[in-house]
Parts: sequence; structure tokens; C-alpha cells
Amino acid sequence: MRALRKGIAIALCAAMVITVAPAGSADAAKKPKLNKPKTTIAVGGKVKLTVKNGAKKAKVTWKSSKKAVAKVVAKKKAKKPTATVTGKKEGKAKITATYKAGKTKKKLVCKVTVSNEKANNGGQQTGQTVAPTQGTNSNGQNNPNNPDNPNGPDASDNPAGPTPTKGPTATPKPSPTPSNVPKNGSLTATKVADGTAIDVTDGTQAAGEAWEDAFPQDLITDKKTLEYGVRGGETTITGATVKLMWDDANLYALVNVTKPNAGDGDSVTVYAADDAKATDIKKATSDKVVTTDTGYTAEVSVPISAKEVGGSVAVDIQINEGNTTVNYFDTWTEMKYDADKDEWSLVQSELSADKDASVLGAVELLAAMEQPTTAYHTDEEEAILAAAAVKKADPVYADSDTEQANELYPGAHTMNFVDPTYWTKVYEDAQSPSIVFTKQNVPEYMGNADESTWGLQANNRESAQAYTIWSENYLYVLYDITDKDISPAAIYDSATSQWAHFATDSVEFFFDEDYAMNETYVGDEVQIRVDAANSAFTCKNDAEGAESTEGTAPYDMIAYAVNYKHADGTVSDDITDATGYMVEMIIKLKGPHKVGDTMGMDLQINDCYTTEVETTDTESGETTVEPQPARATTLTAYDQTNNAYQYPNCFGRIKLQ
Repeated sequence: MRALRKGIAIALCAAMVITVAPAGSADAAKKPKLNKPKTTIAVGGKVKLTVKNGAKKAKVTWKSSKKAVAKVVAKKKAKKPTATVTGKKEGKAKITATYKAGKTKKKLVCKVTVSNEKANNGGQQTGQTVAPTQGTNSNGQNNPNNPDNPNGPDASDNPAGPTPTKGPTATPKPSPTPSNVPKNGSLTATKVADGTAIDVTDGTQAAGEAWEDAFPQDLITDKKTLEYGVRGGETTITGATVKLMWDDANLYALVNVTKPNAGDGDSVTVYAADDAKATDIKKATSDKVVTTDTGYTAEVSVPISAKEVGGSVAVDIQINEGNTTVNYFDTWTEMKYDADKDEWSLVQSELSADKDASVLGAVELLAAMEQPTTAYHTDEEEAILAAAAVKKADPVYADSDTEQANELYPGAHTMNFVDPTYWTKVYEDAQSPSIVFTKQNVPEYMGNADESTWGLQANNRESAQAYTIWSENYLYVLYDITDKDISPAAIYDSATSQWAHFATDSVEFFFDEDYAMNETYVGDEVQIRVDAANSAFTCKNDAEGAESTEGTAPYDMIAYAVNYKHADGTVSDDITDATGYMVEMIIKLKGPHKVGDTMGMDLQINDCYTTEVETTDTESGETTVEPQPARATTLTAYDQTNNAYQYPNCFGRIKLQ
């Protein structure tokens, strides 16, 4: 009865509140809002955002102001519009949910702070008390054999972790000793092109050497090499990169080491074997060290058996510093239990690279860069610009959000399609072949390995070719692509809350005017993309310093135009029955240039095809079949690694002539 009386009292109170509530309060309560106006998460942590009080047929799109700090992914088939935010790195970001219902459009914002702590137990919020994870190493050493708990020993062998007694009650066994801890990944080597050479006796990259065709790769990956590859004592090394090249007889390494002072005992050793099971391991050490402003460089050549493009060799790179060595692949490989400290830890083992090929890492052998590496000068700057009639206009943007497009891309300009002979005649006069697309990539995440879907083929100028020319103030780019199946425009990917421009026929131009060869987009590097079907434009720039990873800065003008090829040989703006397409770009350079200057660049084609997708309306039950684009392959002109979108040092180069 007591409980019953209490329930009646609560009901009466609720009724009184409803009766006396102001007329507008019910409407106010129905205004859409996010469940969290602000939140704090750890790096790797997650938080769920939900739109409350929304209409049933409302459409909500999610966006992060800084994807590198906080990534947002919409959840499909949720009862309410929901997204998951994941902390990527320390910083602050705004998650915006654009809410549309009928004529109502609102932007709902959650301010996210990502702390520099690693999330435990599935990403607990910062400030919460987190119980120690089972199996955690008390000394904090890393164990890559336990991906769910990288700071402890292998959970499968010791799920409960060390006991508080002087030695485990049931003596745990360490996980099987890995051959390489941590797994640093693989490296790549570019073949020495015909007509080029390397002289390793001078210890550094001399002008005109084949090293120009290779890009630097980081040897201090997430500092793991310095944590697990050091033997013999302390090291003053803070960073290192390597360029690798090969021919039928040798593997070549150019190592750039960052350290306070280069001195006696500094050198580089390279080990090489045919594969991880080989018994014959070749070894060579640099004869000369060349001091630089930041440390030193050293060159090494080591014999290898004749290989083919696409093959690999087993290699390790060792930096010597007196009695201390730093190895990239041959890293600490033992786990031992300390009874006094009651803990498991990784400990140093003896260096094995000289006698055990299983501790060596894989180096993939890439093709030579035998492309035209020259951009030819044109005297027709005035005529080209007059014909192009470049003008600032609302760029075609897939989501038709003109305001957002103008904010992101202030340098985007439209232009008239210009006579392609402005490019082709320059190449004919220079007696130079066009740029051909040498590398065909089948993206694992969205690729189609069925060659019947490939509209384009690598190393085939009848399939695709390109041209770059320049004047003192501008760079001009032309793509000429033969493709009877020009896929429909990009579609919106609700899983990533992004428009999948890369999944429709499009071209990309990667540009690094000052040829800094940075490892990330931190300078004047840009990734420009123009879609074939509707000329949609996107551009990626400085991911670290910019408010967004998108933008046209630091370039004041990037103009673009698309036209379509037809069977009768004509080119027009009509896509009907097109047999291919051509894309032109004009980029205003940051400053005037002269013959002999070098710029970084690469060209890519996203080759897609048209497929039919069946969709059913959840309200009416009506089923429709619509054509949609699907990705087949990508083709790149210079980059053999398919990584230019994230690593500018993969770009090729052009010398102005």
C-alpha cells in the first residue's frame, strides 16, 4: 500500500506540472539537440553522440572539424541519428551534426577534447577510474603479441597477469618468442633506371645520381626502433631515414641519421639475404660518413642475387654508434620473468642479423622510374589564360553546400576548356613522349580484382596519358583518358559521413612546389581531385596546420575544366556516348620560376565502373534500381607504392626546362 500511495503521489505531481506548464514549453522540449554539447575522451577512446527530439524522417550528416583529432562515423540503422566519435590524437575538435527535416535545418555542435592518454577497457572517458588491465606489465614494456593489451605480455598465455607474490602461483610461460618485435613493417627499393648510376664511395647523394628517383622512408617508426632496436648502451640518435635502390647485382642504401654530433664509430651496416630462410647473409658497412647540419649521411651497397620487379629481399639496416647498435628489423626478441619484481618484460637479446635471416625484414622491389621527369616551358601563357577565361565561381561540390565549398576552397576557379594542342605541341617540339601511368593498384578496401571492370591499363598511352608544361607564373596539367564507361557522380558514404570522390572516375594531381619531400602534408603540398561526371572538386592540404585537412591554400588559384571525347574524334562538354574524358588544370605558382628548378608532383587516375544497386524505401516499400559508381583500380604515374595521398615523399619530380 505504501508503494501504491507513493506511486499515486508521483502521478498527481506529474499531472500538476503538465497542467501549469507554459504553452511553449512542450514545443521547446521537442527541439533537436545532441545528447552531449561537449565531451572529453582519451586517445583511442570512443563516445556516442545521438540527436534527441528529432523528426522521424530527418536527415542528419556528421562532420568533424579536425579528422586527425577526432573521427566521427555515423551508425547505420539506429533508431535515432547516432554517430561514434573516436579520439585520434590530442587536441580539440568540433563535431557538427547537420539536421534537416522539411524546411528546418540546424547545425548541432559537440565540442570534443581529446586527451593524450591511451584509452583502456574500450575507451573509458578521461577522468574515470580505470582498473588495471589483466596482464599489464608493471614496467610498461610493449608486447605486440597481445593487440588487446599492447602494454603487457601475451594474454593468451598469461590471462591473469603476474600475481602479487614473489613469483606466480602457477608459473606462466611467455608467449612464443617472435622473430621480430615489434613488427616494423616492410620497406621498398626502387630499381636504378637505365642511364643513371650510384656512387656509394662519396657517402652522400650527389647531383644527378639515381637517388633522385627514390624517396626517404622512416627508420624510427613511432620510436619503436629506438625502444627495441638498441643494443650495447645509450644512443644519441633521434631519427633516421633511408633511401633504398637496387639493380641486378646490388642493393643500395642511403641513410640520413639525425643526432647531435657525428663522430668516430658512426657508420651504417646493411644485411641482405634472398629470403627469410636463406643461410647465406651478405653484409656491408659504409666506408665514409658525411657530416650534415643535423647529423650525417652514409651510403652502403650489398650484393644480392638477380631479382625481378615485384620480388623481395630480406634485409636489415643497422646504425652503428661506437659500441651501440640500432637495428630496424632485428629488435628485442625475448620475454623473461623477474621473480624479485614479479613482472614480465622484454629484454635485450644478442644481435642475430648477421647469422639468422628470419630476423631480417622484407624489402619490396619496385620498378625503375623511367618516366619523363621534365616539364617543358610554354611561351603561350597569355594566350592560354585568355582562352581559359579563369574566374572565381562556386566550385561544383558533391553535397551542393556552396557556402562550405567556398569556405574550404577559396582558391578553386572554373575555366573554359582550352585547346589541348597547347600541351601536345610543346611535347612534340621537345620530341618527348607523354607521361604514361606505370603502376596499376587494386585497392584492397574497395577494389575489384576482376580485370573485366578495368577501363584503363597501365603503361598504355592509348588508355591514358598526361602532360605538364609551365610558364614563369603557372603550371598547366592535361589528362587524356580513354574510357567508354564514365561512372556516375560520387555518392555519399554514410558510414564515413563523406562523399566517396575516390570511388568515381576522377583524376588526382599531387603537387609540392618547393620539392621539400616532407613525410606528411605539412608544407605547400596539395592533393587535387576533379571528378569526371560532374567536375566536382576537392583538395587536401596542410593536415597539421590547417583547421581542416581540406583546402586550396597556399595556392591562390587552382582552375579546372572537364570535357568529353567522342568516337568521331571531337571533344565537347557533352557526356552523352562519351568514349573518354580530358581534364585540364592551371595552378598559379607561389612565385616565379626558372629553368632548372625542381618541383614534386604525381598524377593518379581513379578508374571506376558503373554498377546497378537496388534500394528499397523503408516507408513505402518501393524498390528502385539506380546506377552507381564502383571502384576498380587506380593508376599512378610515378608513385609505385600507392601512398602519395598520405606521404608526399612518394611523389615523383619534374625539372623545369
